[in-house]
Amino acid sequence: MRAATAISVAGAYLTDGRRLFRVVAPLRSPDRPDLTILEDCKTLNLVAFTADELCSMCLTRVTPARASTG
Repeated sequence: MRAATAISVAGAYLTDGRRLFRVVAPLRSPDRPDLTILEDCKTLNLVAFTADELCSMCLTRVTPARASTG
């Protein structure tokens, strides 16, 4: 799944190469169709971004690895 698609999926993880984000409120949600809210996974801060801001961030989708049981 590309980052552009992941932005519309709550719970998806994205990175800009420096920071890890989790999608809290997807882009084009009924409540705020013009914004998406991402959680910075290090600071747990919630930040609202417009579609233009997201495009300039060069985000890529991250798939969490499964924990190994040992």
